Amino acid sequence: MHLRAVSSLADAELVADLAERCWRPHYTPIIGGLQVDYMLGKFQSASSSLQQNTEGRDYRIIENEGSFIGYLAFDLSDHLFLSKLYVLPNSQGHGAGRWAIEQLAQEYPKLEMRLTVNKHNHNTIAFYQRVGFVKDGPIVADIGNGFLMDDWKMHRPSYRLLRS
Repeated sequence: MHLRAVSSLADAELVADLAERCWRPHYTPIIGGLQVDYMLGKFQSASSSLQQNTEGRDYRIIENEGSFIGYLAFDLSDHLFLSKLYVLPNSQGHGAGRWAIEQLAQEYPKLEMRLTVNKHNHNTIAFYQRVGFVKDGPIVADIGNGFLMDDWKMHRPSYRLLRS
């Protein structure tokens, strides 16, 4: 597997396509089609990805044997905030998500990882717990257009601390 940096409009369009293919089947039962449409347009479109990239969010495409199977995005400060990690439905359960998290942990070994995950996204919460994340508490965020993100905050200690 390989993480490829998003650096062009074509890359951002690929991310938007991956988002569409990941989000609709997964999130529609959890948050409904209207919120999925809104979030794909506002946060997962090619133009949005490019804008976030110019503001410091690092986007990467997960590639496996020549196929694009997912993507991730993160911000760096005193920790690594994993904003996005999505793997295509037919590629889930084969270790790509775990591999991607371990790649980031090795690249930024001194940084704790943090993320938020929808409270009703039970399988994903269980995945994050299996790879070392723990719940910190709830967070509700207004994302506009009458929609809320009702999430758990989670964190994982730095790679360095996990290995000591």
